[in-house]
Amino acid sequence: MDNSIEIYFQPIYSLEKGRVTSLEVLSRLKDKDKNFINPEFFIHVAEENRDIIALGEQIYRKACIFATQNHIFDMGIDDININLSPVQCCYEELAQNLIRIAGEYDIPMSRMHLEITESGIMDKEEIRETLETLRSSGAKIALDDFGTGYSNVSSIVSLPVDFVKIDKSLVWSYGRGENKYLDQLVPMIHAEGKRIISEGIETQEQLTAMEQLGIDYIQGFYFSKPIPVDKFEDKYFQS
Repeated sequence: MDNSIEIYFQPIYSLEKGRVTSLEVLSRLKDKDKNFINPEFFIHVAEENRDIIALGEQIYRKACIFATQNHIFDMGIDDININLSPVQCCYEELAQNLIRIAGEYDIPMSRMHLEITESGIMDKEEIRETLETLRSSGAKIALDDFGTGYSNVSSIVSLPVDFVKIDKSLVWSYGRGENKYLDQLVPMIHAEGKRIISEGIETQEQLTAMEQLGIDYIQGFYFSKPIPVDKFEDKYFQS
């Protein structure tokens, strides 16, 4: 809570446009010895002690500052992707706060692409209401990490989302020939009017497989590892 959270960015590549069109914001925190702490750990702790509201706002604001100072939307970047914790989304003022902060930096909500895991949305009406308010403001909503845990196709139909992010574990197992799930899943998602982002793309073979499936967007080390703010280079974002 001392404002020491760092933000990194990982480019997301549009196969249709043939260039990077969005950046996912990733949070990083170091311990007293300057070693990185696993984000899953410190986010979990923040959720448990309710610091996630202030922490999430800090990350969101830093992302807005970065976007404005680096003029990323003038470089061809369409969206900035930011993760939302389910605990955050239970806070009834969240949507209005995010809309207000974006406005402080003259960033239209249509530039905001907000990601939440499926398990966090199910059976929580207040979360659905928050997401609907954000969507009505122009923000895009993504169902993150699909293919893990409680994932099921009915969620894609019933939940207020515009994008589905296929978890890397499902992408990798498909690439190894261990399942054919994506052969049926991708057309069904597209039939519902959603777009698809495949995570964890690290090889040309994986990229080719996703292209053949008709995936819309690609994210992974094949294009870029997460980039710290001070290493930001516009070469990643040129068409």
